[in-house]
Amino acid sequence: DYGAADLLRACRYDMAEAYEAAGQYEDAQETYSMLGSYKDAARRTLACGYALGGELLASGEYEAACWTFTALTGYEDAAAQAEAAADAWLGDVKAATDEAMAAGNYDAVIDALKPYADKQLPEKYASLATDYQEANYLRAGELIAAEDRLAALPYLRAIAGYKNVDKLLNDDTYRL
Repeated sequence: DYGAADLLRACRYDMAEAYEAAGQYEDAQETYSMLGSYKDAARRTLACGYALGGELLASGEYEAACWTFTALTGYEDAAAQAEAAADAWLGDVKAATDEAMAAGNYDAVIDALKPYADKQLPEKYASLATDYQEANYLRAGELIAAEDRLAALPYLRAIAGYKNVDKLLNDDTYRL
């Protein structure tokens, strides 16, 4: 029935407005998004997402803020906000691991980047995944050069498929 569908949309819209007025931006965004092109629901979906991202950023939830703003492609300055959140989330990690890598402190790089090894990262920080792999590779290389191939094994296993690691793992040394 067309009348019932309109009534349902109007009720959902009112509910979304109430969520928004109460500062419950995540609930408001979700409810507005269910309404598609009804009234100004599409615009308000974006506005609530932006407000949510701002709250997340202000409360130090940088990863969540980054992805919230990233999802708002083309809305106001969401791209700049996403970058600011990414910098707050990963900027210090990148600076510290770059310094440790340059100093040859591969274990420090590995320890710092391990929590991010399997995470999707913002484009600006996508190189952290490669840095993690390279640090494991170089540390394993040091251990192999020191003839401690057994100690190198966990480093190689952590980066199977990287460079010539699979060949190294198939070396007779690691076969039982």
